Amino acid sequence: MRTARRFGQPARAREIQEERHLDKLQRTAGKRPASKGLKPIGRVRNAGRERESESDDEVRRDIPPELVGVFNKVRRNIKGSDRRSRSEAFLEWAEENPADIYAMQEQEAAREIKRLVKEYEREAAGRGDAYVPF
Repeated sequence: MRTARRFGQPARAREIQEERHLDKLQRTAGKRPASKGLKPIGRVRNAGRERESESDDEVRRDIPPELVGVFNKVRRNIKGSDRRSRSEAFLEWAEENPADIYAMQEQEAAREIKRLVKEYEREAAGRGDAYVPF
């Protein structure tokens, strides 16, 4: 009788402890740890930011090349949904706001022209007045 009690009691206690532990794991599944002691080991990734950047790459691949610069400026405001992708949302926004797209592309072109003029002036200053570009 003594051996049955000795082996039976701790086994049941261990079983109860395991059940409690499993219940606790199920209750806390998907929840953030409450204290620093429960933090996951290793580097914590920002999965949301990664998904967003991957989604940005997908949108850049799906839209026309002349709209990529515009998308880069407004990408944080473009949200997809269950019924439409971010590419569709951006193209819809582009249809509704042609003046904004034109203004952004015009600014980008002006910056590029300014950069090219500065580059030309640097080269012309180095060669003297004899250089004629046309």
